[in-house]
Amino acid sequence: MPMLTAVYTRVSTGVQAAEGHSLAVQREQCIHYARALGVSQTDIRVYEEAGASGEDMERPALLALLDDARRGAIARVVIKHPDRLSRNVADKAIIVRELQQCGVELHFVDVPNWDQSDEAVLLFHIISSIAEYELRQIRRRTLSGKLRAAKGGQYMPTVSIPMVTGMKAASL
Repeated sequence: MPMLTAVYTRVSTGVQAAEGHSLAVQREQCIHYARALGVSQTDIRVYEEAGASGEDMERPALLALLDDARRGAIARVVIKHPDRLSRNVADKAIIVRELQQCGVELHFVDVPNWDQSDEAVLLFHIISSIAEYELRQIRRRTLSGKLRAAKGGQYMPTVSIPMVTGMKAASL
């Protein structure tokens, strides 16, 4: 089995995937990056998540990618941005560590050389923390909007939105 370069893309909602937001752009930019590394088109495998939250570790394409890495089939992974890998700092650290233990190079199009110096690793961790913060803010705004609509008598479709730790409905 040839050593593949994995391209991992993800959007959070099915609506984003259906409307063409970002998946094609991510894929295109990641493949271009891989080709610039000297990877042939035939050695690129795309793992795509259309409508998968970055806070969920149980994503089918991510799990398939990790399985292939464990089997030694993948030499490198190319991802558009660290927040596409995960929006949870702890989960991202686990994934990165596992890939590194499998001998897989990890490349981010938007954060090149992320692991080449102490300062670059620090920036990577700051970016990861900001992505987790943004996710929490999205949850807060979504829940706040749903509560406001419900108070106004509007019916809002039920969507599972985990409560942000320490946030109370009354404080919204």
